[in-house]
Amino acid sequence: MPIPPECFQNGCRKGRTPADNLRRGLVLLLVGAAIMVALYHTDSHNYLWGLVPAAIGIANLLTYLIEGRKAPRE
Repeated sequence: MPIPPECFQNGCRKGRTPADNLRRGLVLLLVGAAIMVALYHTDSHNYLWGLVPAAIGIANLLTYLIEGRKAPRE
């Protein structure tokens, strides 16, 4: 099945909503925390790799908070 030409002109992706940023932020933060807890009991400092998804999750949560303040209140 070929890709419809409308996807290349107008785009098939819908815009991200603030709720998307909130959901992604919470999921990545909790995944990072789970990685850190799971790897904490290893012999090396591998558990620090959990900070990578946690930092991305925090960035998404900050985007959610900042964009929420910019949005006009009804």
